[in-house]
Amino acid sequence: DGCLSCSACATGCPIRVDIPTYKSTFLEQYHSRYLRPPRDHLMARLETTLPVLARAPRLANLVSTGPIFTGLIGWWSGVIDPPALSHPPLRTRLRARGAQQPTGQTLSDLTDSDRARAVVLIQDAFTTFYEAEVVTATYDLLTTLGFKVFVAPFFPSGKAAHVKGFLARFKRRAARNAALLERLNPAGVTMVGIDPAVVLAFRDIYRDAGVPIDVKLPQEFLESTRAQWRDALPPTKSTSRYRLYAHCTERTARTQAVDEWSRVFEAFGIALEVAQVGCCGMCGAYGHERVHLETSRAVYQLSWSEAIAEDEARPLATGHSCRSQVKRFSGSRPPHPVEVLAAACSSRSARPGNS
Repeated sequence: DGCLSCSACATGCPIRVDIPTYKSTFLEQYHSRYLRPPRDHLMARLETTLPVLARAPRLANLVSTGPIFTGLIGWWSGVIDPPALSHPPLRTRLRARGAQQPTGQTLSDLTDSDRARAVVLIQDAFTTFYEAEVVTATYDLLTTLGFKVFVAPFFPSGKAAHVKGFLARFKRRAARNAALLERLNPAGVTMVGIDPAVVLAFRDIYRDAGVPIDVKLPQEFLESTRAQWRDALPPTKSTSRYRLYAHCTERTARTQAVDEWSRVFEAFGIALEVAQVGCCGMCGAYGHERVHLETSRAVYQLSWSEAIAEDEARPLATGHSCRSQVKRFSGSRPPHPVEVLAAACSSRSARPGNS
């Protein structure tokens, strides 16, 4: 029950004992005989509930943050500190940008040169519904760098169901998602996701379910295409200092992820240092469960709390859970790296002489 499901044991540890997978398997078998706590059902169905709540985000936030509802839902479910939904919602922001959804026909009709600069942006529940600004920053950044960005419709990843041991439900979801993306993207256009926990789930947990989906992390895609966009950037040198606080799953499952961010920032003329910290203690839903609150706080205080408080550079965090944890315990939300890069592109294009 204390496992945070970060998967560091399965990737960063020499023994590579996959405790999160054992945990999910145990929970599936255990709860075939014993009732589940309400929070398990709530968390496992969150991805399917959020699209409904996001139709009226102001009302949903008013209800979810009210003291009576918060006390009632907290008592019944054991869930605490729910984040606020983005307003305006992502669909409104994308509509204002004229973003297109991919179709099999549209992507198949692309020429080879257009296909090389096409990207399918995969949504995740965390950024789509709680941090829409991160999705639009990613869209704006890729578009400014000359890529044709198609935004796939949101679909639940099933990661929470996997964590909570709803394995049969997760496998059905994974198979449906793989079939959906095959229909949307038969031409094999590069797919890019945002939140590392979800992107790496598509590649690792889905692989265990027999349907791996090749989705790139933002820095992974930007690093691999650097030759395509680097020369288009106006030469500049930023005097701002930034420090990267990487998601623990990202650091351990893809050890080159941090170096990729450093090289991408270097191409933009922006200095990026790397914070040497452990886990933030949030790990998706873990830190939002009352039973884990004190453990979550203690893990945060092991390294993140002091590092954030004493950091003279501006902290950046790649994980939604990490940004939520910092905001909860330190009072401020660190931006995602793509927000800094998108802002840098915007400021450059606004200068006289730049187009």
